[in-house]
Amino acid sequence: MSKLLVPALALILGAAGGAAATLVIDRIHAVDPASEARAGEDMVRALLAREPELVVESIRAWQAKQQSAELEAQGSAIRDSEAALVADQRDPVVGPADAAVTVVQFFDYRCPYCRRAMGTVDQLIEKRDDIRVVYKEFPILGPDSLVAARAALAVNQVAPKAYPEIHTALMTQQGSLTEDRVLAIVADRGIDAEAVKARMHAPETEAHIRDTMDLARKLGIGGTPAFVIGDTLLPGAVELDALNRAVEAAKG
Repeated sequence: MSKLLVPALALILGAAGGAAATLVIDRIHAVDPASEARAGEDMVRALLAREPELVVESIRAWQAKQQSAELEAQGSAIRDSEAALVADQRDPVVGPADAAVTVVQFFDYRCPYCRRAMGTVDQLIEKRDDIRVVYKEFPILGPDSLVAARAALAVNQVAPKAYPEIHTALMTQQGSLTEDRVLAIVADRGIDAEAVKARMHAPETEAHIRDTMDLARKLGIGGTPAFVIGDTLLPGAVELDALNRAVEAAKG
């Protein structure tokens, strides 16, 4: 342990950088002005015994630095993917084309948190006239999720105006979402089920889902729901206030 103490501390301080590292170095010099020449283990132990909070401060500084770097990388990835996020003509969209802000939602029909988020998104749409919502079908929770996503995208191709109704029906459906079941849901709403079935298995629909999966991976999205607003990623079933704040921030 004794041989590892100094390099371990040096690693923490080096990672923390900046003010935290300078603070500890200054404390070491205060303990022993000749420390630049010998900086021994006993001196480090003495410092930590006197001021153990310095390690905590260093770790916190390192964590803040890491978080800042991750957010910057994430924002850069979002900006690089802007066209795929907000202007993919294949995606279902609700709201005016000239809206000031686009809210992009990645979701899965079998995700209970997505069901909860659906009500929040509906409230956002109802209360604001300055947004449009892009729905990214992101089926990651098994075969039923994939069937439902294919059906929803097929409905968007066959009868785009019916997409919101089908989206709600699939999201609130109890039990399994087999192909027969989703086609029955489609037919019950007066939509051509045979046309939807054909589009469900079309290569274009499969390619659309693959592209969404690739986009999610690029952005570091591994779960649902997830929202992208401006250059900010909001994971999870966030509350209405958080979505409103993100919209206002995106408006500048």
